[in-house]
Amino acid sequence: MMTDLSKESNFISALFYLCDDEKECAELIARVGSVLQNNFKNYELVIVDDSRRTSDHAAIKAVSEKLSGLVSIVRMSQHFGVQDALNAAADIAIGDFLIEFEYSDLDFEDDLIMQAYRKALEGYDVVSAVPKGKSRTASKWFYNLYNKHSRGKYPLNTERFRIESRRAVNRVNAMTDSIVYRKALFRNCGLKCADVFYDPKQTGAGRKRDSGERFDLAFDSLLLFTDVASYCSMFISVAMMAFALFSLIYTVVIYLLGKPIEGWTTTMVFSSFAFFGLFAILTIIIKYLAVMLNLLFRKKSHLIESVEKLVNEQSR
Repeated sequence: MMTDLSKESNFISALFYLCDDEKECAELIARVGSVLQNNFKNYELVIVDDSRRTSDHAAIKAVSEKLSGLVSIVRMSQHFGVQDALNAAADIAIGDFLIEFEYSDLDFEDDLIMQAYRKALEGYDVVSAVPKGKSRTASKWFYNLYNKHSRGKYPLNTERFRIESRRAVNRVNAMTDSIVYRKALFRNCGLKCADVFYDPKQTGAGRKRDSGERFDLAFDSLLLFTDVASYCSMFISVAMMAFALFSLIYTVVIYLLGKPIEGWTTTMVFSSFAFFGLFAILTIIIKYLAVMLNLLFRKKSHLIESVEKLVNEQSR
């Protein structure tokens, strides 16, 4: 174990998202807390509880008794989702660096945390721990689509955790009042970003993702941070124009040949395609307006019910 003189002097805050997976989250907290305690003079753990059912957090409190750092449990007033819950935790964190754990996956070695931290000390304000290997098909499609059409220079990847400097946190907070997708905003804040790759272990642990929440987040992210919506609208518009031109040419050719046609059928086919394209464009526009409305007029995207400070014998 390192002596206090050899430990890092930077204050570091670790943020954990808890949602009906207290056992796995407590194990992750114990591992991360041990690493921080052995390597940093000052640190804190902020656990944000976004669970759909109440809990006394016995497992987390038991783990916190073995740590010297300050442990805070933030209870959300209702289920808000990963992004809003972590926004609440970040509002409370006071560290020079923040480490965010969205899920309680335990497939990495403990030393990976210090590897990412040392990478941050090289001048990178955002450092992500990225597992090697194949990702899920849906995630692969999303990241490929996002990275192809993104306006930023740093691509997105599947992350296990992310370290952010206080400068990056301040920059993101200054960019927008409502943080919809933390990963994308930090990658597009204009500061230097880096990845630390590792070989994941097969553990089977970790909370199951909410597919509905992930789909909404992916859709909003593509609208906000890429040009996918514009390309889709343009493609639909061009397709409608091409079909209209084809219908015109077809009508003229049939008229010149003098062959009878069923006008009602042709009109209905054209109208069906035209209205399909029109409603598709309107759907994208309406979704765009809904997202922009939340960003511009919503003052707070989360509400905190209570904050419990856990004081143990070692931190007194």
